[in-house]
Amino acid sequence: MVTPLNQGPLLALAGSSPFIKLDVLAGAGNVLVLSPHPDDETLGCAQAISAACDQGRKVVVVVVTNGNLSHPHSQRYPRPALAAL
Repeated sequence: MVTPLNQGPLLALAGSSPFIKLDVLAGAGNVLVLSPHPDDETLGCAQAISAACDQGRKVVVVVVTNGNLSHPHSQRYPRPALAAL
C-alpha cells in the first residue's frame, strides 16, 4: 500500500521526474487512457487528461475493473456497493 507515510521508490522519485509535453507523450491526436482500477486515471493522468481537453482533443478513459476488490473486508462498502459506486 502506498500512503504519504510509506511511498514506494517509484512514487518517491515522481516529484523529480522531467516535464514532458503532451505531444511527445501521446502524439498529436486523441488520447486513450487505460486504467487498471477506478480512480487510477485521475491519480496518475489527471494533468495529461486536462491538457488534452484544453487542446480540444477527445479523451477516452477505459477502466479495466469495477473496483469491487479494493476494500475486501469493508462492512460499509461490500463488493456490490463498491462496483455500483
